[in-house]
Amino acid sequence: MESQANIQLNILSEEDAWNLFVKKTRKSIDESTKFYDVARTVARECAGIPVALIAVARALKDKGFEEWKEAARRLQMSQHANVDDDERDVYECIKLCYDYLDCNDAKSCFLLCCLFPEDYDIQSEELMKFGFGIGLFRHVNSTIEDARVIANSVMKYLNASCLLLDGIMDGCGRWMQTRASQQSHLWRTTFASFLKNWVLDLRGTSISVLPLSFSLLTNLQALYLDYCNKRRIDISILGHLKKLEILSMTDCHIKEFPKEIGNMTNLRMFKFSSRFGIKRIPSHVISRLEKLEELYLQCKFGDWGRKVGGRYSSSFGKNAEFHEVTGLSRLNLLEVPLSDAQCLPQTVKFAPNWVSFVIFIDKSAGWPMPSSLEHDFPHLCSRALSLNTAINTLPDWFNKVVTEKAEKLDYVECRGLNNIIEEYDHGRLHALKYLGLYGSHENMKELMNTRTRVSNRPMFENLEQLNVKKADCLEDMCVGELQPGSLCNLKLLVVAYCHKIVNALLPLNLLQRVQKLETLVCHHMNRMDYVFEFAALEPEQVILTEKKEMKLLVLGALISIWKDPAPYANFHNLKSLEVYECTKLRSLFTLDVAECLLQLEDLSVGSCSGLDRVIEASNEIENKNIVLPKLKDLLLKDLPELTMFCVVQLEV
Repeated sequence: MESQANIQLNILSEEDAWNLFVKKTRKSIDESTKFYDVARTVARECAGIPVALIAVARALKDKGFEEWKEAARRLQMSQHANVDDDERDVYECIKLCYDYLDCNDAKSCFLLCCLFPEDYDIQSEELMKFGFGIGLFRHVNSTIEDARVIANSVMKYLNASCLLLDGIMDGCGRWMQTRASQQSHLWRTTFASFLKNWVLDLRGTSISVLPLSFSLLTNLQALYLDYCNKRRIDISILGHLKKLEILSMTDCHIKEFPKEIGNMTNLRMFKFSSRFGIKRIPSHVISRLEKLEELYLQCKFGDWGRKVGGRYSSSFGKNAEFHEVTGLSRLNLLEVPLSDAQCLPQTVKFAPNWVSFVIFIDKSAGWPMPSSLEHDFPHLCSRALSLNTAINTLPDWFNKVVTEKAEKLDYVECRGLNNIIEEYDHGRLHALKYLGLYGSHENMKELMNTRTRVSNRPMFENLEQLNVKKADCLEDMCVGELQPGSLCNLKLLVVAYCHKIVNALLPLNLLQRVQKLETLVCHHMNRMDYVFEFAALEPEQVILTEKKEMKLLVLGALISIWKDPAPYANFHNLKSLEVYECTKLRSLFTLDVAECLLQLEDLSVGSCSGLDRVIEASNEIENKNIVLPKLKDLLLKDLPELTMFCVVQLEV
């Protein structure tokens, strides 16, 4: 390991080792039985090493008495060549655990893991692709998604057996190396079957020419040309690899798909991504990949069906029509860009069955989605759609196959977007969990307007995250009454750079529906006066009880966090509040609100040039103390007008 210092950890005492061993076996071991002596012997042979004790205990916990005796005998009789004395015990224990693995896939997967560098973080997806290429994780008529499920299950099994630790090999690579000299026959026997199916990994080699000898790799099942991005690579020779099932070309530099790719008729997974984009995909190439199950085109391309030619193409012609993709009957995972909705065929012969999809419809046809799935919505969902047009412009088949099943939906500079509620009703967005609006939507002044809505059913009942950025025309978040049950699962709200919002960001008609809101982030809004509006709320009515985090940043016109007196106990679960560069803000809380901040842990206030005090007096000032029992971090910075923290005595 690349550590700054190696710290020697002492082994456990015999009694502590025994207690740990018994705990992990989940057995009640009676001292008066023969089994007790055998179990003691096994535990003793683990030499007080925790990883060995846990691994062996888990391997034997469901075994019978004879298998325990055999394990004790093996551990006592083991010989170790070329292994340091202080490490020999753990290696034999790991070997024993390997032998007791019940699943052949698990054994083969473990050996495959040993080919990775020491301390390498082995990702489940990476392991699945390598394993699938050499024949692992396969059953009759199984798909790549089935293999993915099996690989995840096997990794969990190895983790539970203490042979994998959080996806990282723990010393097993070195064990295989040291044992190889003694047991080379084991390697030959185990990997003989692997050599029937080849996997070739050329990731990061910057290779520019694939040699003619590639055509001789007739048994090649999986090929990885990821990150060969320094030079443009010629991949036309790949057409000779008729048995190839997985082809991965992440961050590769090619301008045109060679027609020869269509010869790889056994291809089941094809992944291509590029920062440079691709200019041409010839017709009748994708449609020939009839066994394709997963297609990833993560690049700037979208001119499906358009004529191309000139300096970017070796020959004039027409790009593939998108119906070549929709016609792939086995395709169940699709990631693809389109320049506009006109690239979609109006009808399809058979409706696709895309279980997972990331589809980006925009004239720039770039990748990744501008919202960045990983950044704005860290919980990456498997059904994502990005649009530059309203849903009513999309073909009916597409809305049924994609839009209605989408869990994440982004609108990017959509000129035809008037009211997000109309989109919800037309697209039947009942599955939607993440919604984002980015850039200018010229006709949308209100995000949600229910005044012209006919249906009285709740809306966005499964929505968990809402992100609105740079919507320059947006003036109000909600106009009209929302039906009960609407937005009932919303947990995260982010609003930024919406400079035409003047009144409260969250009026009462919206506040009453977002009862599960946990996090509010609002920043760079230069005209907004208030965040919350509590007008007409009954004094005993409690809302926003789940709110845990709030960030208010660069709000130059913010006068107060709430327009009206905040109801008692509405922020009693708030844990973190950050306020930065809100120059007109005079105070943060009233005494009534401060009284219920019993969970507040972090309070950060900075560059608020007009802030006079943090906690302001209420209408009726009482002689009482304010207690913030859980406050851990307090930051007050660049507050030139601050005269006091609180008008009464404060205890933290």
